[in-house]
Amino acid sequence: TSGAADAAKNGGITVSGGSFTAPVDPEYLADGLNFEAKDSNGIYTYHSNVNDALDAAGSDGTVSTTEENLGLEITLPTPTKEGYTFLYWEAKDGTQYKGGQTVKASVFQDLTAVWKKNSDSSSGSSDNERTYAIVTEDDGHGSVTVSADEASAGTRITVTVKPDAGYELDELTVTDAKNKDLKVTKRSETTYTFHMADSKVTVEASFTKDGTVQKPDTRFDDVAKSAWYYKAVEYVAENGIMSGVSAREFAPNAGFSRAMLAQTLYAMSGKPTVKVEGTFADVAANAWYADAVNWAAEKGYVSGVGDGKFAPDASITREQMALILYRYAGSPDASGMVLREFADGDSVSAYAVDAIRWAVHEGLISGMENNTLAPQGTATRAQVAQILMNFHQKLDK
Repeated sequence: TSGAADAAKNGGITVSGGSFTAPVDPEYLADGLNFEAKDSNGIYTYHSNVNDALDAAGSDGTVSTTEENLGLEITLPTPTKEGYTFLYWEAKDGTQYKGGQTVKASVFQDLTAVWKKNSDSSSGSSDNERTYAIVTEDDGHGSVTVSADEASAGTRITVTVKPDAGYELDELTVTDAKNKDLKVTKRSETTYTFHMADSKVTVEASFTKDGTVQKPDTRFDDVAKSAWYYKAVEYVAENGIMSGVSAREFAPNAGFSRAMLAQTLYAMSGKPTVKVEGTFADVAANAWYADAVNWAAEKGYVSGVGDGKFAPDASITREQMALILYRYAGSPDASGMVLREFADGDSVSAYAVDAIRWAVHEGLISGMENNTLAPQGTATRAQVAQILMNFHQKLDK
């Protein structure tokens, strides 16, 4: 439990075993526990042997070193597993490292071991060790390669796509023999992974000319070219500032949660390393937005809603959005900025007056059709796209 990790901090306990919902600071670990395993449920365990750590991490988990000095050079271990040959360690961004390679300890974080199953024809392999073919197809404007031509069910396969000059990847699909889509995980701009099905698999890549991919009129079925927010949605999608709620939908009229805005600013800042532990009671350590919210709170861009809570799933209001962007921009002096007359201008909350002044002055926020600001109204995803486009073009350079 994370309680033991907290107790270790406060009472000088040395952790020599157990499982935890948050990582344990290396200084509280017993000697010899050199490897941290994190499984797909976000549970951390500590081991003296890298193979034990890999077993605990499972096929979707990762292994890290517990070395405190991240600048120290260490040699990556070469793990062993019966019936398999170790190929390489893979980082989250798709970078591959060989066993025995010397790296800084900071590199040995969240690495996944990639294996190749040994073909064993002599002992007459059983059905569950059958291997199936992996077929690749492309449309002639780029190449697609896979880490194995055949594999047994459950094996992790890496797909590498290489568009021709002037082209970029449009769509990558992996289907089994029944034409069912398999889950594909993006590791970097050119590498993807999937887990092998218990049948033949087809990997198909299609490419498109540079600049034509991700246009909202082809990409989002619910964004019309005539919509006032068309250009903004196109801009935020192309610049990686916002993505759709699915491959074909942007949901322009839906709300945008407080967690989503924190995540967007975090991504715009290059996703820096987060040092702080949980700041808010309702932001779980393993939530997808935890790093972003904790980073934004540490920077002073976001604050809670009271009672030590952040309300990550609550839709952001127009004035909250203005305030967070205002802080992100460095809280510029707004005293000389005149807030033009809005029918409901006096309904802006006191804490957001300067931020709204600044946001209107900079052209980030304009009034609604009836000359109202609607400061406490929910900001829709379309409005957020427009505000973030204005902000990115004018101020976030």
